[in-house]
Amino acid sequence: MNLPELYEVQVFSKFLFYVRKYFIEKDFIEVESPLLNSFATNEPYIDSFQVVSDKPLYLITSPEFNLKTILKRYKKNVFQIAHVFRKGDQSKHHRQEFLMLEWYHLNYHEFDLIEEVKDLMQYLSNHINEFNKINQFNIFSIEELFYHYLKKDFSLSSLIEIIKENQLIEKKKIDTLNNTSYDDLFFIVFLTLIEPKLDTENPLFLYGYPVELRAYSKINQSKNVSRRFEMYWKKLEIANGYYEIIEKEEQLLQFKKEFQRRQELNKCIHPISKDFIESFPLPDCSGVSVGLERLFMAFRNLNDISQISFSERFE
Repeated sequence: MNLPELYEVQVFSKFLFYVRKYFIEKDFIEVESPLLNSFATNEPYIDSFQVVSDKPLYLITSPEFNLKTILKRYKKNVFQIAHVFRKGDQSKHHRQEFLMLEWYHLNYHEFDLIEEVKDLMQYLSNHINEFNKINQFNIFSIEELFYHYLKKDFSLSSLIEIIKENQLIEKKKIDTLNNTSYDDLFFIVFLTLIEPKLDTENPLFLYGYPVELRAYSKINQSKNVSRRFEMYWKKLEIANGYYEIIEKEEQLLQFKKEFQRRQELNKCIHPISKDFIESFPLPDCSGVSVGLERLFMAFRNLNDISQISFSERFE
């Protein structure tokens, strides 16, 4: 087990106290939904841990499905601070077990939720003396970034042009671009040519992602973009928020797309939550997940998650 310095552990304890205090003061209900379930996420690029048992059981990668089920039952704003578990690479910024804050706010859209994330961060900055003060928040659409850095939009044809012009893949693979998934093309461009140039010294919100990357967010039909956002700070991706899908058929369609993509990636398809599906239609809401260790690291100018996390790094 990793043992951080006592001082950082004490500050982190204060941090968790004020996170809870913020939501309780806003009349949210804190819930403790299960960490072990008979269902799992089928998001293409997130992999669950399966527990050895006489039947398939999975550790959560997010409390999302349970929280939305609870939200429908009680029709009250809810939040949870949960240990979540995701297979994958480990680094100075990531462990396979980490703390996630997730909350859902009724009758909020994505820009309302952005303001709430900002309000939480200012609240923490004001109440915790050991934290950096926030000078400003920045917000840009993905469309703005593409035109600013690349002078192109993020259509499929534009992504292929950008990759060719900037020689982002080997010449022998150029002919495969037309058969490459949109999300792979987008991330080749975004992670190589845009993300490294972003100024994240101050918290940065990005919104208006392509429809193909909508996940469980609604669509802005007039602009043909997804109603979701991400927040970066100190070069860390920290928050991911959606104006949530609330109709059952639309959610099932997204599940179907996830199944197809996982098959293309040669990944298994997991069972879905029956309680979650039966909870539709959901009430109008937006939800966001925040990596708490990463947010703390940004507030404290730390560069390694081992400075605050007890989680073991498995080699």
